[in-house]
Amino acid sequence: MNILICDDDKLYVDMIRKYVDEFFADHKITDYKVYEYNSGDEVAKNNEKIDIAFLDVEMDGINGIEAGKCLRNNNKNIVLFIITSYMGYLDDAMDEGVFRYINKPLERPVIMRGLHKALLLCSKSQSKKINIEYKGDNVIIEQDSIICIESLVRKRYIKTDTQSYISLKSLSYWQSVLDEDKFFLVNKSFIVNIDRVERFTDKYIELKGIEEPIDLSREKRTAFKQKMLLYLAGQEYVDMEIIISYAFAHIIEAIILWMSMSQMYEHRYKQWVTGIAIMAGHAVMFVVFLTGNIYFITAINNSMYIVLMALMFNVSKRSAVFWALIYNAMMAISEQLVFFSTEYIIGIRHVKQEELAIIIAVISLCKIVYFIFVETMVIIRNKSKAVESFDVSIVLLIASLLASLLVFITYYIIESELSLNRKETVWIVISSMVLVSSDILVLWVNIRINERNAETQRIKVQLEQEKADARYYKLENEKNESLEILRHDMNNHLNTMLGMETNSDLKDYITLIMEQYNIKKRTTFSNNNVLNGLISEYSSKCYTENIEFVVDIRPGTIDDIVATDIVALFGNILSNAYEAAKQCEENSEKYIELVVKRKHETTFIKCVNSCAVPPKIIGGNFISIKKDSDRKHGYGMKSIDKIVNKYHGSHIEQFDENEFTISIMLMI
Repeated sequence: MNILICDDDKLYVDMIRKYVDEFFADHKITDYKVYEYNSGDEVAKNNEKIDIAFLDVEMDGINGIEAGKCLRNNNKNIVLFIITSYMGYLDDAMDEGVFRYINKPLERPVIMRGLHKALLLCSKSQSKKINIEYKGDNVIIEQDSIICIESLVRKRYIKTDTQSYISLKSLSYWQSVLDEDKFFLVNKSFIVNIDRVERFTDKYIELKGIEEPIDLSREKRTAFKQKMLLYLAGQEYVDMEIIISYAFAHIIEAIILWMSMSQMYEHRYKQWVTGIAIMAGHAVMFVVFLTGNIYFITAINNSMYIVLMALMFNVSKRSAVFWALIYNAMMAISEQLVFFSTEYIIGIRHVKQEELAIIIAVISLCKIVYFIFVETMVIIRNKSKAVESFDVSIVLLIASLLASLLVFITYYIIESELSLNRKETVWIVISSMVLVSSDILVLWVNIRINERNAETQRIKVQLEQEKADARYYKLENEKNESLEILRHDMNNHLNTMLGMETNSDLKDYITLIMEQYNIKKRTTFSNNNVLNGLISEYSSKCYTENIEFVVDIRPGTIDDIVATDIVALFGNILSNAYEAAKQCEENSEKYIELVVKRKHETTFIKCVNSCAVPPKIIGGNFISIKKDSDRKHGYGMKSIDKIVNKYHGSHIEQFDENEFTISIMLMI
């Protein structure tokens, strides 16, 4: 193939040459030659047969359109590109049958699309010549004129539109000679021209110009279908109605995903951002769908769903994987159920291009069933908030759903390789329905198990709260007992002070009393006894270590947090803060400030403490400076992270000039 580029600006010549080389490299085409010129006069002197030409309009000598006329004398089927920033030549260009009129500055996608179209036109206009030898005679025919080649006994019959030729060459030889993109061995005796295929089923092929159908062998069915798909796509003979219909289906799937996930989880970003991201993801899936590879489609769909859910919604990675598998299994189930129904109840098997209404009806029905399945799963999930626990029953559910999906993929493979009768197909449908029912059954069992787990958890929380209450009231009783002792002693001290003769003696005695007794007010830190008990414990520890401990917990800020999570979250926060403040030097400032506030539906927790030793950072995460922290690998921070994720929140840690701050946001 010969390519010509002409422009008086060498920059544009080099740019187009680069795009041409990239295009042919991408298409693995090496048999091509590029001619480069800077004037129309040079182009006019070229006597080579040019297949594709890029011509600037305004150049020294003759213009690009006149140069194109000269090139057309050698090849009437030349594909001409006119490149200019002047639209005044548009009418002249159209009169000369110019293929594309491209404005400057040049854009790579425009050039690439143009080359793709041009290459298809060239392939149509350039028919390969075939030499047939038989008994000393040589006949040269065009490859495109061949309808099929049949092998009978020791002879090969090459059938064309006008007549049949005989050859002694084997079918293997003709396979090697003919264009593999256009010709296909459908059985042991026939090579057919794909361009002449008028209709085909799983068993036979009908060709234009051949009255009798040709058998399609079982081993060749899948490969033949893929060959037909690639050939039709390459020739731009794609059924646009079908493509548009399936594009419509992907849009509906995107809407269903957006609606259902919004019912279960909060958006990480604005809803319109999530909507655009989901539409973009389904656009990618649609492009992959056009490949026709069921395995590739399944892998990309699952991966894309996982990415969309993990990035766009407040859901854990594990749950994103779980729901991605469920969505794709439900999609496969709904489509196969509808296809089975239309095939064996209504009688529709192969939908033709002109039957657009039926195509849309079938696809719409698929999406309706899919929507029903998905909404059922959403309702079941919302009734069981414990789905996030991901226990054994969830694993069983995923296994069951994957089994269902595997059945349908297996059916797809079997159906493409074998011709199943009604009884066999019905059996597959029944088996699939049994699996679908088992999915629902496993999910129901999961809900019951989660209900029991929830009851067990409730009892556990109650016990923890009772323990916390007991600890709190024990501390209060100890304080009250100390106050009673102090009250008793104060009577004696007051009588003693009444007998003091001088003010100096009185002052010294009062100072001694203040140093001897630790008089503290009875303090209630929050309206939660569990947290009160925990903070009271650390308040006493801080007093012993001369650490200033300031607490500000607003009412109603932690009402929706379960007791066990309160103990784990605040216990680890205060433990780390206490250990850090305790290690500060005696003469330095030691302090811990704990603030808990709430705004709208968000709880904010902030703890600031003095910290003389910078905390360790491993893998981007802060690690406790406690002596056993290396051995325990920062389990305290991991526990905080787990609880924050449970309540769909986030946290950040900062260290600046001997002060450590942890800020937590919980969506409760």
